[in-house]
Amino acid sequence: MTCDDYLAQHRAPLAWTVRQFLAQQIDYDALQDMSWQLLGQWQAVCQDAADKQASSPQESVFWHLLHSLHLWSQDELAEDPALRHQLRDCAACLMGEGPAPLGCIGTRP
Repeated sequence: MTCDDYLAQHRAPLAWTVRQFLAQQIDYDALQDMSWQLLGQWQAVCQDAADKQASSPQESVFWHLLHSLHLWSQDELAEDPALRHQLRDCAACLMGEGPAPLGCIGTRP
């Protein structure tokens, strides 16, 4: 599996999980479980540690979103209006429903 294949396979599940969390249909632990699973799968797929640059704006948003889930606390993710708006915009981008949000620049782990 290539890095592009990984992104194609996992961007929709990440977006769906974030949307479910924002809609209070899954809890924080489920969100964290999904994000850790994605990081673990990434380690098994793409082991070129030297290449940290995202290959597309959508991939950059994917990594920004994934990193945000670990950067912000449960309360911030659940309650901060600006952060929640950014998470929604990132999920929409990953689903092909909108452009890459400004300032959402992520790099590969």
